[in-house]
Amino acid sequence: MKRLKVIPILLVLIFAVGCAGLQIRDKKMTPMETATWANGIYIAQYDSYMEKAAWVENLTNEEKVLLRKKKSVLMELQPILKMYSEYVSTGRVPSRELENKIIHLIERLLLEVL
Repeated sequence: MKRLKVIPILLVLIFAVGCAGLQIRDKKMTPMETATWANGIYIAQYDSYMEKAAWVENLTNEEKVLLRKKKSVLMELQPILKMYSEYVSTGRVPSRELENKIIHLIERLLLEVL
C-alpha cells in the first residue's frame, strides 16, 4: 500500500526534473551534452514506465491508456536517440532535424503522456 503512495510522488519528481531539463535545453548545448540530456530523460521515463507496468492490474483504464501512449513514444524515441548518440560518439555532427525530432518526442513524453 505504501508503494502505491510513492508512485505519484515519484512521477511528480520525474515531471519536475523533466521540466527543468527542458529549461536547461534552452541554452546552447553541444551535441554530446544534448545526447546526455536526452538519454537521462529517456532513462527516467523508461524507469517510470516499468514501475507503472509492474502494477498494471491496479491501474484505471485511463492510466492504462496513458501507459500505452508512453510506451509508444518511448519506442519511437529509442532508435532515434540511439542514432543521435552514435553520431556523437563517432565525432559526426547530427543534423538539426534529428535533434528537433528528439526534442519534440521528449516534449510529448513529458507534457502529453506523463
